[in-house]
Amino acid sequence: LFADLIPWYQKYGFEWGETQVELETNAGVQGQWGALNPVMHKRRKCYKKIIE
Repeated sequence: LFADLIPWYQKYGFEWGETQVELETNAGVQGQWGALNPVMHKRRKCYKKIIE
């Protein structure tokens, strides 16, 4: 969805945007913002612990 919208946003002069929560290792989502020269200023991580 955003891959289609970002060129429109740029055409209409949008200079920045704020995203919702994204995992820092989610390269697919991170890659969608590449055209806007993103800066990561918040990071989210998940940890997994096996409970026996």
